[in-house]
This record gives sequence, C-alpha cells and structure tokens, in this order.
Amino acid sequence: MDFAICTIDNKKYKAHEFQKLDASELANKRRFLQCQCGGSAFFRKASASGQAACFGARPHKEGCDFAAQESETVNGTLSEDEKEYFNSGKELILDLNFGTQNTKHVSDTDENDIDDKSKAGHHSSKNGKATAKSHRRLSTILRTLMIDENYFNNSNLKIELEGYSYLSKNLFKNFNKLTNEYVDDILNNRPNTRRAIWGMVSDAQYDKKNIESIWINTGGNNTVSILIDEKVSNSFMERFKIRELEDLSGRYVLAIGKLKKSKNNKIFSVVENISYVSIV
Repeated sequence: MDFAICTIDNKKYKAHEFQKLDASELANKRRFLQCQCGGSAFFRKASASGQAACFGARPHKEGCDFAAQESETVNGTLSEDEKEYFNSGKELILDLNFGTQNTKHVSDTDENDIDDKSKAGHHSSKNGKATAKSHRRLSTILRTLMIDENYFNNSNLKIELEGYSYLSKNLFKNFNKLTNEYVDDILNNRPNTRRAIWGMVSDAQYDKKNIESIWINTGGNNTVSILIDEKVSNSFMERFKIRELEDLSGRYVLAIGKLKKSKNNKIFSVVENISYVSIV
C-alpha cells in the first residue's frame, strides 16, 4: 500500500517520503506504523532487485479497502475438530527436524512449566491409557497461531519439546504479551525460561558489534527482539530464502529460546539452533 500512519506523530506518510527520512528516524518510526484500518503495518525499503518502497499490513482489519490489494497470509478459521483437539488434553510433539532423539514423557500436572528431569520416564496418561500424540511442524503451529492464538492460550494441550512437556498456554506467547512484569516473573521464579514467542516482524538488522548476528525486531525499544546467533545466521538466510534483511519486514516469526533481559532491560531471546525458528 502507498501510505501508512505513524503512531508517534500521528502523521500519514507516503512510502517514497518515508524512505527519505533520516536513517535513525526511519529506524524508529517504522516500528510504530498502522494501516488506516488500525491493523499493524510494516515498511519495506526499496530493494536491490528493483522492488519499490512500500507499506503493508498483516492482517488488515475486516472491511479494509487495502486488504484486497495485498496477498493476505493471515486468513481462514479453525475447524471444529481443530478447536476440540486444542482443548482435549492430548499431547502434541513439535517436529523440529533435527534428528531422532530418545524422548522422556512426564505425568499429567497443572504446573506452569512441566520440565523437571526427575519426572522423566513416566508416560502421560488419562484413565490409565496413554494419551494420543501427534506431530506438528513449527510452520504449521505458526499459521494456526496467526489464525487464532486463543486456542493455544486457553488450551489443555501438552506440548512435547526436547523430551519435556509444557502446557500450551505457558509455552506460546505473542510478542505483545511479553511485558516486563511477565518476563521478570519468568526469570525470577521459573526453573525454565524457554518460551516460543511469535508475531509480526517490524524490521531486522545486523548486530553493530558482530555483523554475523541478526536482530529481528518486533516494534519499539520496549518490545521483544530475537537474536539469530552468528553460528546459524547464514543457514537462517538460506533456509528462508532471505536475500536481504528488508525481506523480513512484515513477515511472521515463531522462535523458541530462553527469555533474557539486557542491562538496559531490553527483552530478547536467542536462537542458537536453526530448527527452533520458523518464518512465514
């Protein structure tokens, strides 16, 4: 789309005008963009391949005039079977495609994080029978979250990751839910700080001190960022066919990592395994 509204100054910008902003101003304002419909918007600079500078939104709100002009990825609804599955108490195994491992299952519990190695070796059960399990790839999970995250937020589904189990509602967190209070509680009171965080990318940039590492940003200074470690950054670019970092703007990411806070209280998560991230 040709224009978007920046919520910092409530000004409507045309794409070619927005690109002419001072580099630091552009870097800041691109993280606070909205479509006229109120949907979160993003900005992409003109690319080396000839693509002109543009704005976009994923998703537009219902009835937005611009929605029909863009290829929408966030659409569809969950079937009744899918809704029932998320509330069934069954187990789902994340298929991370990094090889076969010996898995350990834990007993049914209402703990926030079911991640105690001392519980390993017990099969999850209900009425004395092993609970059904199915495998899902991260990309499938991400697309489901994009359609309706509430079924994960309120689900009794147990997620198996690296041989440990988590309650769905405590593993998957949208970027907007990662407040300082929430993260402080995780860091101070939970034995396991790993979370699967997801949402729309505002922009990405190489680390200033280590240009092999990539920062994926999700908004302003008070929002979470994802660090793609230098050990996997090249594989990350190749796997998701990213020619330049501008290609990431407006896409959705799901990344599994341990939550951390910098000295300046910036929330971030580090991806050290290429199997732990998905982009759509």
